[in-house]
Amino acid sequence: MRKCLIVIPALLLAAPLAFGTTPVGPAARSRPVLKATPISQAQLKKFVKAYKALVPLRRKYSAEINAAKDIKTRKAIKAKAIRVMKNKVKIIMPITEYEKVGRAIRTEPSLRARFLKMFEIGSRQKPPKG
Repeated sequence: MRKCLIVIPALLLAAPLAFGTTPVGPAARSRPVLKATPISQAQLKKFVKAYKALVPLRRKYSAEINAAKDIKTRKAIKAKAIRVMKNKVKIIMPITEYEKVGRAIRTEPSLRARFLKMFEIGSRQKPPKG
């Protein structure tokens, strides 16, 4: 069975950048230097909350896509997944802000470290009883 992943541009975090892939020679000189994007602690907290809200949805829809028998069904499930995930993010923060923070996390190692620390700490905490 062919496995598919839900790919939502800018809604998913990319894997950490590979080491040793910096171009040399003319390619290195032609690349623009990216400036750090200012991301507040409040923005990062919202991003972590939204990202965590998407984890179970990604699992659910990835399983449904993988179980689909044909391309038409996969596309329909993927479209539904995108719609549901965007709506989930919108409850927490604007999509454009989520995308901005996601891009910054992918490109800025110090921000990525802050995200991972917040994500890990939040994942270890148990929900309050009540």
